[in-house]
Amino acid sequence: MFASRMCLIASFWLLLNPVTGKAEESKPAATKSPTADHVSTENFEYPELVVAPSASARLERETKNERASGFTRQVPLMASGLMTMVSGFMLNASTDPDEDKMAAAHGAGLAAIIVGGTWVATTTYMSLWYMPYSNGWREVKGMEGRDRRERLARERIAEEAINAPSRLVRRLNWLGLISNFAASGYMVATATDEMGRAFSAASVIAAVMPIVFPTRWQTTAETHEDYKKRIYGPVTNIFIPVDHKTGRSGLGLSLSLALN
Repeated sequence: MFASRMCLIASFWLLLNPVTGKAEESKPAATKSPTADHVSTENFEYPELVVAPSASARLERETKNERASGFTRQVPLMASGLMTMVSGFMLNASTDPDEDKMAAAHGAGLAAIIVGGTWVATTTYMSLWYMPYSNGWREVKGMEGRDRRERLARERIAEEAINAPSRLVRRLNWLGLISNFAASGYMVATATDEMGRAFSAASVIAAVMPIVFPTRWQTTAETHEDYKKRIYGPVTNIFIPVDHKTGRSGLGLSLSLALN
């Protein structure tokens, strides 16, 4: 009888103080990196520091390929301007018995030569002497980045060097589209022979090339921004929560942010 009472008391005590709960209380706090909270906060506040590859690493890589790429950096706008200029020469070489029509065609051809030649000269200059990545890397590589503030400044200046040529080229592409399209349309309207009309129509089509085919500067900046956005990509997962007091388990849905 005494043994039965003791077993009953022990069982009642265990119900009030579950082993799992007691073990959880007596267990020391889970080991956590002293910088875990700091890193998590830094990830959300400063994506420049956690994106991979970093802006400075991307800038260094693109600098090595900048001079080797040469004229290929501005092919769409250069081809558009070149086509407009060639069409202008073709229109200037055309003849027509009607002097007024011939004068209008030659005027349109001259305008096209000026517009197209301007873009060919501009893109040639940018291909040979405009080196934004090299200039930006010279500034960035001298920054040591000894603490978080300096690392942040280094990455932001690197991002500026990546984004600046992209913004410039985007504006030039739209200016090129408008000017080449207008000059080509003027040639189509004033052309006096089939050859002139064919070249003028081809230059109209070529005028949209800078918008359809982005440059390396544009794709580099867009890719880097896309990688930064992926840091905050939502991730869902199913887990099995366990109540340490009752020992019961069930299904649950968890939403978290993935730090890529």
